[in-house]
Amino acid sequence: MKIPKLLKPRYDEIASLLEDFCSEYLNEEYLTLCLRALEKLCNKRPSPLFRGYSNTWAAGIVLAVGQVNFIFDKNQPVHLTRYDLQEGFDVAASTISSKATEIRKMIKIAYSVEWTIPSLMDDNPFCWTVMIDGYMYDARYLPHDLQVICYNKGLIPYIPKTNAENSEFEDNQENQENNENQENNENEENNKNEEHEKQEVNNIDEQGKVE
Repeated sequence: MKIPKLLKPRYDEIASLLEDFCSEYLNEEYLTLCLRALEKLCNKRPSPLFRGYSNTWAAGIVLAVGQVNFIFDKNQPVHLTRYDLQEGFDVAASTISSKATEIRKMIKIAYSVEWTIPSLMDDNPFCWTVMIDGYMYDARYLPHDLQVICYNKGLIPYIPKTNAENSEFEDNQENQENNENQENNENEENNKNEEHEKQEVNNIDEQGKVE
């Protein structure tokens, strides 16, 4: 993504802060996503980067990206504490949190393929959840042809290997069809009963007229 000429000095300043922080606390995967967020902010019209401090923007970017990658989860191989952010950028926690919220809204950072670091892609259910005919499915267990369609639409990060559990989709589809057939049969039976009741009423009326 091309950086506007007027924002190039600002970009370089914030990018340098991100590179130093990610080198010390995180890794290249996080740096890539943080720089992507910075580029998007540079290309907003008008860009919000014309105002505010560079270290505040850098801290907000790290938190905005980190939150959708469970960055405070100590079970993750790469994780942070809020103190790390405060110390690394010399910014108050409340200020960082506020800026991160602002950034997420501005450039739509969410639990998605675009904002998930590659090493977490396999384990992040948000990267694999798709909706088909009003039902939510884990795309890893869909038939291959549907996985290809999801991938081509950018809904999943890659086409997973064939998995025996992809019968989940067929089972759900079959259950849906069975439910629809059962409902149709019940409606048909109700219609027959109504017709039968009407016929009995008519027969009674006819008998009354004869008498």
